[in-house]
Amino acid sequence: MALPELAVGSLDVEATIGMSYVAMRDSDLPQERAVARAFRLLGVWPEHEVTPHAAAALLALPVRDTARLLDLLTDVHLVQSPAPERYGMHDLLGEYAAERVRVEEPERQREHAELRLLTWYVAAVENASRITVGETQPPPPLTEQPAQPLPPFADAHSALAWYVRELPAIQHAITRAGALGRSDIAWRLAVGLFGYGDTYWWTGIWDTALRSALEIAVAHGDTTGQAWLYRRIAVAHGMAYRNEECLENLGTALELFEQAGDITAQASILGNMSALHVQAKRAEPGLVYALRSQELYRQLDLPDSEVLVLGRIADALQLAGDYAGAVEQHRRRLPLQRALGRPTALATLLTNYGAALQHLGERAQAFAALDEALAIRRQLGDYGGEADCLVVTARAHHHFGEWEAARACWQASLDLSRFHLLPQRVQECVEGLATLENACAGADGLRPAP
Repeated sequence: MALPELAVGSLDVEATIGMSYVAMRDSDLPQERAVARAFRLLGVWPEHEVTPHAAAALLALPVRDTARLLDLLTDVHLVQSPAPERYGMHDLLGEYAAERVRVEEPERQREHAELRLLTWYVAAVENASRITVGETQPPPPLTEQPAQPLPPFADAHSALAWYVRELPAIQHAITRAGALGRSDIAWRLAVGLFGYGDTYWWTGIWDTALRSALEIAVAHGDTTGQAWLYRRIAVAHGMAYRNEECLENLGTALELFEQAGDITAQASILGNMSALHVQAKRAEPGLVYALRSQELYRQLDLPDSEVLVLGRIADALQLAGDYAGAVEQHRRRLPLQRALGRPTALATLLTNYGAALQHLGERAQAFAALDEALAIRRQLGDYGGEADCLVVTARAHHHFGEWEAARACWQASLDLSRFHLLPQRVQECVEGLATLENACAGADGLRPAP
């Protein structure tokens, strides 16, 4: 029901809200007029909760002053605060604020306010991605940079939690950037969700955001945006084991970055191609692309590139059956990865390290690595990663003849995969359980009769 239609008895809700707002807007007191302005400009973004940091960008005010205004709006019941430092509007209040800002603010001022907020979100997602996944090759920065400070992140866990809370607003920001003709903002927002997608790829939300931004970039002829989006779409496909789609998008991205002369991006994409071939069980091209990536990285001065290259080489060696070589690379990489403080990447490394140790018969070390990896995935709420780690742990138990432990891991992974709609993992678990039952039956057949 629209706000002008809503009445309770003889009480016109719009008029009641309006009395509070108009009294502040027309007040002789500067602070009350500032509160009214804050309420009005929040009508630019009424669908989503804001923090003082985000609202400060919208209002073009210091964070402390913005927080004071938000608290005053809460005191007069024009905004709600469902959690500390979270402020939002009831639908009716949001509708009224949106109406007031349309009527009372010039279009140019409204657009400037919204662009300030979108620009702030671009910087915030880039910062969150850097902290969660160690984004060593961020996109070129926007020309505009926010004047207001970004949300403070203590570590990767807090940055990831911020992503989850802000996800609906970021998705909406991509749409609004497109509507305002700002492809450069739209694609950076989608690319900046890498830190979210790295852990929560299995939800499909990142894929959708990337596709939306790609439509905007294509419509505006933005080739830089297209290059970055194809690159990240490939990563999303790879995380979901859609190998051929991943390879196709990597090829498109590589071509665009070659045209742009971006060696750093080319080195990274060659590394992605290595990872893709390893995932598709093609060891030889996996190692070839890893070494080509290493060649290009040696032309650059990127401190974190060694961690990436060692991981690609280790995974290719592991697939080729050179487990001792793989363990050597993993051990060189492990302290570097721990120092970076990126839990998802550390969990992946520990999982691969545990699998390689298993093949060398190092049972205790293998399960220590796998247990640590599983604990990280569970702490993050990374159900896709947890399912992956359980599969590797199941195989390790099977390898050491620990049938019941293997069965429990296969079943736990199967339950997670079914619940979260991970079809390839479901099939792998079903096949793993069948192989386990055959192994158990064979072992029983070798036992002497009582």
